[in-house]
Amino acid sequence: MTEPDEQERQTPGGALLEGSVTSALRKMSVPMLLGMVAMIMVNLIDTYWVSRLGTDALAAMSFTFPVASLVINISLGLLVGTSVAVSRSVGAGRPEEARRLTTDATILALAIVLMVSGLGLIFQDPLFRLLGAKGQVLEDVKAYMTPWFIGVAFLVVPMIANGSIRGLGDAKTPMRVMMMGAAINAVLDPIFIFGWGPVPAMGLQGAAIATVIARMLGMVFVFYILVYQKKLLDLRGITKSGLWTSWKRVGRVAIPAIITNAVGPLSIGVLTGMVAAHGPNALAAWGIGARVDAVLLLVPFALSGAISPFVGQNWGAHLQARVSDGLRKSLIFAVIWGTTAAAVCMVSAPLLGALFSSDPAVQNKIVGYLQVVPVGYAFVGTVAICSSAFNAVDRATRSSVLSILRSLALAIPAAMIGDQIAGMHGLLLGLVSASILSALTGVFWMKSLLFPYGEAPAGAGKALQTADVLQWLRDNPCWTTFESNMDNLMQLDSMRIHPVGKHQLGFYVGAIELGHLESKGVLDIPLPVEVGDNLVRRGVLNPHPDLDDNGWYRFTHKSVEQNNTAEWLVGLSHLLYELSERGEADPITQAEMDAYTESPQCVTAMRAAAARWKALPATP
Repeated sequence: MTEPDEQERQTPGGALLEGSVTSALRKMSVPMLLGMVAMIMVNLIDTYWVSRLGTDALAAMSFTFPVASLVINISLGLLVGTSVAVSRSVGAGRPEEARRLTTDATILALAIVLMVSGLGLIFQDPLFRLLGAKGQVLEDVKAYMTPWFIGVAFLVVPMIANGSIRGLGDAKTPMRVMMMGAAINAVLDPIFIFGWGPVPAMGLQGAAIATVIARMLGMVFVFYILVYQKKLLDLRGITKSGLWTSWKRVGRVAIPAIITNAVGPLSIGVLTGMVAAHGPNALAAWGIGARVDAVLLLVPFALSGAISPFVGQNWGAHLQARVSDGLRKSLIFAVIWGTTAAAVCMVSAPLLGALFSSDPAVQNKIVGYLQVVPVGYAFVGTVAICSSAFNAVDRATRSSVLSILRSLALAIPAAMIGDQIAGMHGLLLGLVSASILSALTGVFWMKSLLFPYGEAPAGAGKALQTADVLQWLRDNPCWTTFESNMDNLMQLDSMRIHPVGKHQLGFYVGAIELGHLESKGVLDIPLPVEVGDNLVRRGVLNPHPDLDDNGWYRFTHKSVEQNNTAEWLVGLSHLLYELSERGEADPITQAEMDAYTESPQCVTAMRAAAARWKALPATP
């Protein structure tokens, strides 16, 4: 390994990589909570002022919710995808890559805006007729949605910007943007709806214009931060291939997140239809109970929002102990919060029932809801945290499957079965059971993140004996000549060889993977960015084609002359483990330092990398 230049010395420096895990999560969660409250306030403020215009105006506004919800879900998916991609680039010590991702994701958002805005303006009349709007209500809907569609950029584009800023570990700036937007909206709503001074009364259309102006000012503010303070936008060097690469990385998380967000409203629609069969009293209690749920689950949902950038940065930096510590603490908090909130709901259910309704029949239904559904709060929070963690480690499909399980695949059948057995009470118990099963599934899937230093690697077969390892090499022509090198590697401290599927042979110490051979003649290996990128510049390695943003690199084995290089790379990965576990003073580590480092500069780089790379916990 040659002496690193200034670029090679660059190491991860994300805001969430050091210090107390609890403090880092609190620093992200509290601003997110306040931002979510601000978003709720915007909706309440709009609804309050529009209600002053009469029932027809409220009805017209209700018709806009499905379309607005669709666009918001797309925007939130892009936010999550951008936040995860940027946080992992920051964690891996690649600020230029974070700038490229932010810039390219912003261009993607603009393309989506043009499509949504254009199609919305062209087809809004037949669209809202299809949804059931007609007569004056239809005209009111179009009056509201015309400026809304024109200003949709001020909703979507800032979401991307906020996602990038969160990826840096800064949750306060997005919070300020949302709170500023809520305050401006609150001031402008009555002015534009009812008229004041030179501003004429615009009715329902005024509510949309007020919202668009508030969002526009928020976008100006967030882009000032993005360009001049965070320096995350760079319009130079944009290429078609670069755009496509960035869009794929954002889309790997964004598309499953969008699908996940769309499942919730669908499930609620089906369940609401089932509840409606029990009469208006049950439906009223359902609506009130859902609002209580939304308030009490704000805290665990804010925490789950903090998980994505926290895990993303630390996963990108390969701080596995820090990731597992953060996830365990988050799950414990979610369980404590959910259990406490459930207990409070159960005790105060009669009081809350009387507060929300004067009808004894409705009160009775509210009490029934609040004494059953909150049992699932701890499990709903657990699912949210698991989903965010999967997004952050590039397992977004698991995140979507988990959310679909809880909201649709388990919830609907369980509610139907419960409804048939015990009526409304059984329906609610079915929902709770779906949350419990989903949470247990999520934790089971996440055990390799929660306990990364177990005795055996997740997803791999039993450790192979020497004869089995050599047989694998003989069965794969690309590695037939690697037998003597494999003998050397198997002598390394605590080294175990495990089969991974049918075509891979993995090198492990406990549950820690040091790399794996593939039958097609490549060695995939995880390395710190300051080491791996140096070897890429030397032409030894290439960035991994699928996992290049997560510290993985690829060595292509083409001839017998490269056997020693492949052995050296696995030995280098093992040395990083020894430096973290045994320390440099240990004789075994010293022997590997002599064998796998070439210069004092290489030794210095390895020391620095090992100080954080896959850092083991201080205590078991």
